Amino acid sequence: MSRKLALIYSREERKAIENRDLQAYLGSVARSWELDFWWDQELREPEFEPEIEEILRTARVIVLWLSPTFLGSEFVKRVELPIVQLRHLSRQKDKKDDVRVVPVLYKDVFFDEDNEWIDKIHRPFPTAILKKGYKSSLYYKLGKFIHRQLEEDAVRLTPKARTTGDSEEEGNRLRKVLESELTSDDFNRLLEEAVKKAKRLVPDRKIRGLVVRKARKILARHAKDGKSRVMLSKKELEGLDEDFILEEEGPRGDKDAKYARWVLRAHRLHPQAVPGTEWQPRL
Repeated sequence: MSRKLALIYSREERKAIENRDLQAYLGSVARSWELDFWWDQELREPEFEPEIEEILRTARVIVLWLSPTFLGSEFVKRVELPIVQLRHLSRQKDKKDDVRVVPVLYKDVFFDEDNEWIDKIHRPFPTAILKKGYKSSLYYKLGKFIHRQLEEDAVRLTPKARTTGDSEEEGNRLRKVLESELTSDDFNRLLEEAVKKAKRLVPDRKIRGLVVRKARKILARHAKDGKSRVMLSKKELEGLDEDFILEEEGPRGDKDAKYARWVLRAHRLHPQAVPGTEWQPRL
């Protein structure tokens, strides 16, 4: 049985759950992570309680559609939330569970003592109460938020596994991600790696300074030309390598512009990962 992105809600909110945009965004993010999007329309068994319990015990992502009727439902309190809470606490305490619990504030609710754990985790998803006219945009943000949560899990390594080789491999994976999709932690991690690598590849501080100054002039010229994406071409990077680095430091294998590239990454003058169509350097 495939793992699920499961959405649970109260019957009174069924009309909202049937929204086409919501279904499309959640279905899309589920497919991108090889998950099945599930809500109770997919129930197959006449005795639905065991099936729901099984779904919630194995789901990779569980979206809680918060409303007063949801938190007040006897079925939710007796069957659904105890399973979700137990899995969430297991993830928090000992990392034995990989579930991502994503509460969405559909209507204003009061969190009592039994539901304080939900109150503590609903804040990372930056939606206020869903209001008419903004729903499609918020549904899109919800899908994007879940995607980023799963992406963080995909690249996170345990401390024991974080050897030098593993760390470089993880950095290589992150650099294949669209830069605008990186979390702030991932971006800072790549920037720190770039600083260390630039110092190792080009140990002479003066040479690094010359590379940066020449690159700023080229980038300023590109910006003046009105280009939407302002960055150095591979040919221009190779030119910096030849003019300042390879000539001073001696030959270091094929000229693939990697030395100048790392220096510029360290100064945020070159993308850390895949650039968007309107990428801009920090001039």
